[in-house]
Amino acid sequence: MARSRRYIRPDPYATLVRRRPSLDFSITGLIYCSLMMFMGLAAINSQANLLFGVFGLMIGILLVSVVISRSVLKRLMLNRSLPESAIVGLPAFISYELHNEKRWGPSFSITVSELDGVEAFTKQPQAYMLHAAPRMTAIVPAEVIPKRRGLHQLDRYQISTSFPFGFIKRATELRRPESILIYPAIGQVDPKLLQLMRSAESTGATMRPAAAGWTSSTA
Repeated sequence: MARSRRYIRPDPYATLVRRRPSLDFSITGLIYCSLMMFMGLAAINSQANLLFGVFGLMIGILLVSVVISRSVLKRLMLNRSLPESAIVGLPAFISYELHNEKRWGPSFSITVSELDGVEAFTKQPQAYMLHAAPRMTAIVPAEVIPKRRGLHQLDRYQISTSFPFGFIKRATELRRPESILIYPAIGQVDPKLLQLMRSAESTGATMRPAAAGWTSSTA
């Protein structure tokens, strides 16, 4: 008799973490590679010089995409600026400073994603940078909503790009440990209770001690 395996239900409230592989093809890239292989087979069967030329051009575009996507992520440093504190349920902002240390090549279309400490927020912190010139710094903010109080540490993060044609996606992981303190959510007090407290406070201020007990100062 086979033993029944206990099914462990995943936490429905867990924050989803999207981690990209170091090298991946997008759907557009897979379609492009399929068309390139089709063009190569057509060129071999027909022995047409034009088809061979088109096939070689498509291979060249793919190789250029591989080289450029690698150079875009090269020598790109990141500094993370966290708020001093945050409150559960209230928006907070994380600032990312991306410094391009390359002398000549700019960096385009960079996505920053946090990998550690994301359980502190409702969704994975991410930020997008359009362009960073050589030896320049670009600052991009990311809005997050804390969901869990306490001291949380952000360490590993990932920078990725699909520049220039969107065929190939490259990503690399780096580490920078930093902590953020999240306070509990701010509670709301019933207005009727606040009114009762104000009434009690104003009444207590008009009372003065007497020999037989407390008497009103307005009496």
